[in-house]
Amino acid sequence: MSERRVPRVLVLVLAAVIVLVLLGDALWRRRTPAVAGHQPVSARASQAAADPAASGPGKAMEANAGSRPATADRAAVRERLRFEAAGSYLAQTVVAGDSVVRHWGVRGGRPIRVAVVPGAAIGYREEYSGAVEWAVVRWNGVGLPVQFETTRDSSGAEVVLTWVDTLGGEAAGQARVAWTRPGEIIRADVQLVTHMPDGKAPTSNQMVTMALHELGHVLGLGHSSDPADALHPSSTAIELSSRDRRTARLLYDLPTGSVKQ
Repeated sequence: MSERRVPRVLVLVLAAVIVLVLLGDALWRRRTPAVAGHQPVSARASQAAADPAASGPGKAMEANAGSRPATADRAAVRERLRFEAAGSYLAQTVVAGDSVVRHWGVRGGRPIRVAVVPGAAIGYREEYSGAVEWAVVRWNGVGLPVQFETTRDSSGAEVVLTWVDTLGGEAAGQARVAWTRPGEIIRADVQLVTHMPDGKAPTSNQMVTMALHELGHVLGLGHSSDPADALHPSSTAIELSSRDRRTARLLYDLPTGSVKQ
């Protein structure tokens, strides 16, 4: 009897072992999908590669921290444009520049070198250079954090002013201004005519008017709608108006860059 019971016990033990093994395997298989259930973490990581602000709480806070001051600055500039731009054409200047504030950056007292190059243009007169010097003095008297310094040497100059016979159409002067992406002006080229659209040579006063206008553009100013201002498209001013001065001061009191929402 006992000899028969031994095999039965062994069978029972073996059966129990097999059941335990199968049960353990089943439990392991049920556990594996739970680990795979963490795959959304990888999905969020993939999304984060395209959207840094979605890359987790720490990085999202870092991205927001970097964007808040810029947003706050833009809002503050818009508020100033609303409440402080009265008596100026600053709002027109910013809107005309695609809502970007543009002006020369901090220079540590270093002047903007303006090369006034006596022209080979037909009809050029030496008094025209004197008219430009007059205009430079007027802009330097506004009290901006930047100042013009004239020279006859164009090497190393950031602004080059030359004369041409005509520019075609009704134009008597033009300024090509270059700036960096944030809106900091870095150089400019100015051309003034030696023959007005009617074919006549400009008077000294007309040359002052043209120089005041184009140098205003070099500083970052846009056009004014008031005929009394030097930056009016058809200006005849030979002095800067109070609006010209106020606009320039307000412009240089603002940070460069976009003010869009």
